[in-house]
Amino acid sequence: GNSTGGRVDEAGVVGRLVERESLKKTKTALERATRTTAKPRAGTGERISEPPAKKADPSAALAFLKRKQPALFSAAQLAENRKNEDNAKTEPLRKNRAAYPVCTTSGVIDDFSEKYPLAAIGNEWTLSSDRVMGGVSVAAGAAGEHEGKACVVLSGEVSTENNGGFVQVAVDLSSAEDPMATVDASAWDGLELDVRCPRGEDYNVHLRTPQCTRVFSSFRATFPTTEGGEWGTVRIPFDVFRGNGPGCEGEALDVSQLRRLGILGIGRDFTAELSVAGVRLYRN
Repeated sequence: GNSTGGRVDEAGVVGRLVERESLKKTKTALERATRTTAKPRAGTGERISEPPAKKADPSAALAFLKRKQPALFSAAQLAENRKNEDNAKTEPLRKNRAAYPVCTTSGVIDDFSEKYPLAAIGNEWTLSSDRVMGGVSVAAGAAGEHEGKACVVLSGEVSTENNGGFVQVAVDLSSAEDPMATVDASAWDGLELDVRCPRGEDYNVHLRTPQCTRVFSSFRATFPTTEGGEWGTVRIPFDVFRGNGPGCEGEALDVSQLRRLGILGIGRDFTAELSVAGVRLYRN
């Protein structure tokens, strides 16, 4: 407690009351500076609202604290600095788009040398599941490292309930600003992936082109993984991809117009766990 020899520490109690009252006044002043006010309409008892105040400016709030409450200003400034430092640590550093290699020139789609979700070609990997179409699968994608290899780990619970059944990480292949831009991979023979799976299960690679007229249309191929969680390299020739969905069904893959690549756990009820440490184009 706040007593000494049975007596109340009056100075301590008063100090805390003053501090509490000061915080209350500061909060009230800040609220007044940012809230919408209401005034009575002339000649009536009706109250009308003024246009909403502009969104509070954090820098203005800090300036107010600096004038009125120096101690609180110091604490708020420290918190703001820490927030900015945390954002700098979590957000991937971006170069000018022109500085990233073109995958059809270098052959590298991702070697995971950049901070995930940023790929080596300057685009970001995105995570999705069948929930976009009413399914119930649960997906997770995160940066990982196994045996010194930086990688992305695709994991989750795949369920075929509600006509669903997939989890996916995907990346656009062109570094152009236009999200519908494509790359010409006709000088290459297929895809090469460095993969690892604890249970040695099959996974899929899907490619999208302008031929794919619906969000679930794609050209698909299945690849195996090695038992026991060992790293392995798989090659998937372009000519084994088969069209699925409107615009693709029965059509040959046009490798001169590749737009997007996806890596999936798909088509059955299972626990997905796939690490990918490299995605490349290859020539025979």
